[in-house]
Amino acid sequence: DTANGDGIVLANPHFPWRGTERFWMAQLTVPGQYNVEGGTLEGFPLIGIGFNQDLAWTHTVSTDFRFTFYQLSLVPGDPTSYYVDGKPYKMDTETVHVDTGRGTTSHTFYTTRWGRVLVVPQAGYHWTTTTAYAVDDGTLNDLGRAANQFLRMGQAKSVAELLKVESTYLAIPTFNTIAADDTGHALYADVGNTPNVPQSLITACTPSGAAQLVYAAAGLVTLDGSRSACAWQNDPGTPVPGIFNASHLPHTIRTDYVENSNDSYWLANPSAPFPAYSPIIGHIDTTQGLRTRLGNQMIAERVAGTDGFGPPKFTLPSLQAMWESDQSALAQSVLKPLV
Repeated sequence: DTANGDGIVLANPHFPWRGTERFWMAQLTVPGQYNVEGGTLEGFPLIGIGFNQDLAWTHTVSTDFRFTFYQLSLVPGDPTSYYVDGKPYKMDTETVHVDTGRGTTSHTFYTTRWGRVLVVPQAGYHWTTTTAYAVDDGTLNDLGRAANQFLRMGQAKSVAELLKVESTYLAIPTFNTIAADDTGHALYADVGNTPNVPQSLITACTPSGAAQLVYAAAGLVTLDGSRSACAWQNDPGTPVPGIFNASHLPHTIRTDYVENSNDSYWLANPSAPFPAYSPIIGHIDTTQGLRTRLGNQMIAERVAGTDGFGPPKFTLPSLQAMWESDQSALAQSVLKPLV
């Protein structure tokens, strides 16, 4: 109830009912240390989205790419060796065995200093006699750091403390965080495991040809793997090298509201748009999706008290009325002229 200065979080984690991404309801309590209720993915030992007695938080999918591709220049006559700064390096191999229940299937991955070699036909990324592509994924091998972070998140007593935890561990995989606490403060943050790839590095290190086309079409960054100068850069105070620290990632704490519906950080609150950060995080001054547009419209009407759901403030009844009003931005835009 905002009349008491409390914050309210509306979460809509539309994960499937079945499969590997099913969201499980859980209450985890270690007396005096951890007491959080919410949802989590199978196999993860802590609450992913939830609340304790002081705050609640949720996540939405970020436009931030937590990985980059690297274009490799191969040694003539040896497609499993590649050049860096003119010196040849041999690829390593890693063989994985999987028990399928009907026997064992094996696959050998080729690895480089830039990550695993892969083929992405839809991007035109093929392994030829002259060129190959590797992916450097900042979220790999950080499950311990992520688990430690979610433990501390569940113990946080305010959104400021929650932001401090995320800024310390920098382990959020592919998500924004939206949170509110019992003092009426709201947090938006895309503070996670983001490659330290500023615009200057993208400009200097994107190879010509397919890499530029992929970047223009999808925003996926591909860097020149033949130059060590194209490695991810370093910020001070990060738990691992090669990622941005929180000062280069979008976040804000407010006393009115924040919102995200899987678009970029730009309009977390339209009254105070974010400036541009690295393009690897997302973009500003772009058309927003229908969910973002409708959400911000509904919030503006609620703040003004013009939506018919009561006085101009957020309460549990007014938020529930908004949520259950079954509005559609697409229908609002096209239904009348279509009919």
